[in-house]
Amino acid sequence: MHAGKSILTVVACALVLIVPAVVNGFPLLFPDTAAYLNVAFGHSWTLDRSGFYGLLLKPASLVDPATGLWIAVVVQVVTIAGVLVMAARALAPAATGWQIFACVFLVSALTSLPWHAAQLMPDAFTGPMILVVWLAAARPVGEPGTPMLWLLAAVMALLHYTHLLILAAAGLAAVAVAIVLAKSLRPVAPRLGALTACLGLAVGAQVGANGVMFDRWTVSPMGPMFLFARLQEDGLVPHWMERHCGRDASPELCALMPAMPHDSQVVLWGRAASPLDSRINRVAGKAESWVWVDRLSQAASGALREQPVEFARNSLRACLHPLPKTKRHDRLVRRLNKLTVRHPQQPCIGRIAQHL
Repeated sequence: MHAGKSILTVVACALVLIVPAVVNGFPLLFPDTAAYLNVAFGHSWTLDRSGFYGLLLKPASLVDPATGLWIAVVVQVVTIAGVLVMAARALAPAATGWQIFACVFLVSALTSLPWHAAQLMPDAFTGPMILVVWLAAARPVGEPGTPMLWLLAAVMALLHYTHLLILAAAGLAAVAVAIVLAKSLRPVAPRLGALTACLGLAVGAQVGANGVMFDRWTVSPMGPMFLFARLQEDGLVPHWMERHCGRDASPELCALMPAMPHDSQVVLWGRAASPLDSRINRVAGKAESWVWVDRLSQAASGALREQPVEFARNSLRACLHPLPKTKRHDRLVRRLNKLTVRHPQQPCIGRIAQHL
């Protein structure tokens, strides 16, 4: 009976979480969704982000695409709802299903939770992954169900590169809380072992996938380009290049610096406005692009080594003043999701439309 009530609670919470997609007439989309659908409906792998979320959507390609993506978003919101219900029962074991539903309903009404849950993006699993890590680390490793929680955490960690760091931080924090509550170091070793295994599984899968697909045995093959763009905007790369051009910096990169945009988004996606576009983006995955990625890696890592304090200061400033450029992205997202209502069989533009 208790299991049956829990299932009903999960279903009720999932119905609340999926409301934005229902109102929109299609699962919510973001421009980056295109990259994941290329994996789901094609035979490619993502260069600049984790392809495992696209792999998770792969079953959607076995049926009508529109139907498949509806099934995918339903599975997504049910998973998120299940994690919320498990967390609620762990925090308040005496809570009834109605009380848990009321809490989820209230949170959904006052926060962006349902908008993330109903969007086909791996970001939907960031918060749930933290809860799953806490649920796993709060229990003895040998307790029934705990290994499955760690496995679920590993799967969620695979969906986004940042999830790897979040998994490590959340796991260490949860283990520390367990030590404080138990007033003993006994829980440390087995739980740290489980966390290490979970993290190792996720990191190993990322490195293996990128190694097999691109012969780049690293977690993020294009990571150096993103780091370079960020440090370019922060001014750290230009300072490093000034000191090292003519010495040990790449002469080819030094020659491009006068034309390098200051804005990181233009560096990455500015097309003709970015000197890196023809050298990396248009030949992505080819040998010549990796030569340039390695040059960017040298500059970015050098700037970090020589200016760690400035980097920390800029990172803190970015945390205190988030989302400075969201208006442009918001306009594109609104346009994208309006298109899904008018053309439900073609819910996205560009590359997504090729598959639906």
